[in-house]
Amino acid sequence: MNTNGSATLKLIEQAWAARRSKDFLDAEALLYRAITLSRKENSKHDLIHALTKLGQLKKERGDTKKAQLIYQEAEKICRSADNKLLLAKTILHLGDIYLQNHQFELSKTNYNEALAILEKEPQSDKLDLANCYRSMALFYLETQQIECSMTYWQKASEIYQKCDIKAGVDECNAYMNQPK
Repeated sequence: MNTNGSATLKLIEQAWAARRSKDFLDAEALLYRAITLSRKENSKHDLIHALTKLGQLKKERGDTKKAQLIYQEAEKICRSADNKLLLAKTILHLGDIYLQNHQFELSKTNYNEALAILEKEPQSDKLDLANCYRSMALFYLETQQIECSMTYWQKASEIYQKCDIKAGVDECNAYMNQPK
């Protein structure tokens, strides 16, 4: 994303402020404007950012089919832009949607690719890695592979503890302490 205060960035920030205020229609309209502007400016990074925010908004609002299409578009652009970390985050979110829609093979493929990138890239954010472990844990839980799920809950918990993310630690502990 442009860090020079681009008009696209400002639209995305305004959209996220509208989302926090529960003005979802305004948030969506602002994100569509950001997408249009980033296409016009040929800014792949801003376009990916605007698309993933719109995908997240659609997912939060229950429109997982539209969210999936938006994230798939963002994934294609990430691959053409050769931005591995942004790709990892995008396909992780897309994997979450696949999991929610019970598209287990697609979900697993996305999680494995995101995990491979996040574990390999030295600049990757540890919280992104923890979130990926969390998603893998949920995948294995959903597919009744409890031992694998517990392994990933433990990995996620360790990172959340190091980063002092209490909600993450609590969620991991809740799953790890359930009767098996």
